[in-house]
Amino acid sequence: MGRTVPSFRMLLEGIIEELSAFRRALRGEDRDAFDSLMNKAREHASSCTVVPTLDPMEAIFLSILVEQQKEISSLREALSTDGR
Repeated sequence: MGRTVPSFRMLLEGIIEELSAFRRALRGEDRDAFDSLMNKAREHASSCTVVPTLDPMEAIFLSILVEQQKEISSLREALSTDGR
């Protein structure tokens, strides 16, 4: 965006920064999972810019859900090709 309107990527990084105290309070394995979720949101930041009326947290959640669904589908495919 411009100088007056922050881009979604800037909003996303700001939200992640706001959640840093929560992240620090997590145990190691949970912290890794949290980081993975935030990286999933980052992967779809460009898609989130096309819906400026969507709340940033909703866009983050949708991005994470899309990536998790892709992982579930991939795991199901792997299971079905293994003959299970």
